[in-house]
Amino acid sequence: MIALQEVLIGQRVLIRGTMPVCQPLSCYVEGTDRNGDTRFLSIGYGGSFTRDFVSFEPRQVEISAVVTDHCMPSADDEIIVACTDRPNTLSHTHLIRFLD
Repeated sequence: MIALQEVLIGQRVLIRGTMPVCQPLSCYVEGTDRNGDTRFLSIGYGGSFTRDFVSFEPRQVEISAVVTDHCMPSADDEIIVACTDRPNTLSHTHLIRFLD
């Protein structure tokens, strides 16, 4: 997803990954890219955000979300993106199913 991030902005996508930590207004999905590096995508808002995710941690999930350009991780491993105030790389997020 990182390599195509500009193309995906504004698009609804299907994401599979681990949701290891999910607290109200602070939640993310992590996964491994093709190089074996861990990548993170932040979920920061949406009507069902707290209700759908907070009580189901940690879990393997499949979610549907709209990709934004807010707090997008860098494709360059040397760049660490610092985000504040509820990063929302993924918005309008909906839980499809649990994978575990």
